[in-house]
Amino acid sequence: KLPVDASIHKRAHTFFTNKAALDQIKKKIPMRMYLDHLGIQLGCVPSTQGLVHDWTNHFTDNWCHPNRLEILFFCNSNGVVIDASIPGDIQVLRPIQDGPVAQ
Repeated sequence: KLPVDASIHKRAHTFFTNKAALDQIKKKIPMRMYLDHLGIQLGCVPSTQGLVHDWTNHFTDNWCHPNRLEILFFCNSNGVVIDASIPGDIQVLRPIQDGPVAQ
């Protein structure tokens, strides 16, 4: 673990040494574990946890928000576009069943 009063050169060396080691196994570990390890080794756990929290909130607010979802088309399991699912008005989805949708 890096001491708080380490020089900038020591901090840089520690960062790149740990990053190089983690890059060897990056595909085998979750990104959260990668960041947690860097935070522990560099003595900046609150910073890495704050960054993860900020990005998680950004993802939730912007990518998981139903008002920001725009469905352009549906595909079957082979990736072929199902034309019957594309309405004339892109804001209205056609039902996938005949008759009213149960409430």
